[in-house]
Amino acid sequence: MLFSFCRESEGVYQCGQQDCAEVVGVTACDNDSKIYYLLQSPNGNISLYEFHIDNFVSVLISSVKQFPKIKQLIYSENEFTFITFDGQIGTFDTNLQNIQINYEIKNVKHLLPYIPIESKAIEFIDEKIETSKSPFSNQLEWAINCSSLRNDEMIIYKIQLFKDRFGGERIVDITLKDQYLIPLSILEKWPSQQRYDIIVDAITPWNIVTINSTELSAPTKPPTAPKNLKLFVTQQKTIDGARAIIDLFWDTPDEWNGEMLEYIVNCSIIDGNLKSTIFVQNVSAKSSTTCSFSVKSGKVSCGVAASNEQNLIGKYSDTVSIDSSDVRPLVRLFAIDSTDTLVTISNWSTIWDGVRVFKRQSSTHPIYQGMAFVDNNLYAIRKEDSVQPFAVMLDVNNVENVLHKVGVKFFLKMQF
Repeated sequence: MLFSFCRESEGVYQCGQQDCAEVVGVTACDNDSKIYYLLQSPNGNISLYEFHIDNFVSVLISSVKQFPKIKQLIYSENEFTFITFDGQIGTFDTNLQNIQINYEIKNVKHLLPYIPIESKAIEFIDEKIETSKSPFSNQLEWAINCSSLRNDEMIIYKIQLFKDRFGGERIVDITLKDQYLIPLSILEKWPSQQRYDIIVDAITPWNIVTINSTELSAPTKPPTAPKNLKLFVTQQKTIDGARAIIDLFWDTPDEWNGEMLEYIVNCSIIDGNLKSTIFVQNVSAKSSTTCSFSVKSGKVSCGVAASNEQNLIGKYSDTVSIDSSDVRPLVRLFAIDSTDTLVTISNWSTIWDGVRVFKRQSSTHPIYQGMAFVDNNLYAIRKEDSVQPFAVMLDVNNVENVLHKVGVKFFLKMQF
C-alpha cells in the first residue's frame, strides 16, 4: 500500500505482505513539514506514526489497543482532532493515552483546521457624529480607526436616518466614505431645520461597530418663491422722449424659513434691436413687495426671489412678461374716510383680476386732514399725539411708511 506522498519509488507507507496494516487516518503539520498517520494492524491495534518529509523516514510514536473508527483527522496546536463515523468529535495527544469524545456534539460532517489571522478590528473615534460647521450644509462626518486594514480592504457604512426621533420614519442608505451627504430628495420632503436621529454601522468581513447620535438638525432652507407676480405699464413723457414706467408687484412667499430679509428682482429688457439688458434690484422685505423702473421700449420679463436673514436665496418665481407698448396703467386710489383715517384701495385696475381690498388704519393711528399728489409723491397733513400737525410724505405702496415728516409750524416759518 502506498499513499499521500511519494518520491520516485519511495512512499510514506509501503507494505508488500498479505497481512498489511490499514491506514485509518492521515493528517499533516504545515509548520514543521511532518505527516502523521494511523495504522490499524490485523490484530486491531492502532499505531501513530510520524513521517519526516525531509529524510523520508517514518517514526512510530505510540500504540493503543482500542480506538474508535474515524473518517477525518486534523492536527493543530500539538493536538489531534477527529470525527467518528457516527458523527461525533474527539481529541487525543501523541501518546494515544488521553482519548476524549464529546458526546454532546453530534452529526459533525467536517472539520476545518484553525488558521490564526491578524486582527482586523476597527473602532469609531470619539464616539460621536459631527455635522458640518455650516448650518446650511447637509454633510455628516465621523472618525474611525481602521489602521489594521490594508488599502484594498474597504469599510461599508450603513446609514439609518430617523425623522424626529428613533422609531420615527426611517431612511436607509450606504456609503463607502467616512462622511455622508443627506440627499436633496430627502431634504426637500423635510421641513427646514428638521430634527432627526442617526445610526451608522461600520461593516467589514471581520466585525461590525456602531455609532449613533440624537437631536441633529437638518439644514436651514431658503424661502419659497414669491407668488402672483403682476406687471403694469404707464407711459410718461420726459425731455429724453417717451418712457414706460414698469410697476412690478408680487405676494410674499409661503415660507420664509427664518427672518425675512429682502427680495431680489431680476428683469431682462429686450429692445426692438433684440439687444438685451438686465435690471437687478434688491428690495427690503420689511417695507415693500413692489418695484418700479423705467425703460425706453421693448419687452420686459421679470422674476423675483426671496432671501432670509441667513442669506439663503430661494428659487425665483415664475417669470412674467409685458411689452412696454402694452399700456396697463396702475391706478392708485387714496381717500380719507369719515373717521379721518387714510384708506388705500388696492387692485383698482380691472386688468388686475383682484378684489378691491381696503387697508384701514386702526383707531390708534394719526388723524389725517388732507392729502395731495405732487409729481409722483403722496403728501398728507396729519395730527399725532402732539397738538402740532405734520406734513408727511408717504410711501404710495404702503401708506404706513412715512418717508419724510416736518412740523407744519416749522414749515410755515421757513416760508416766511
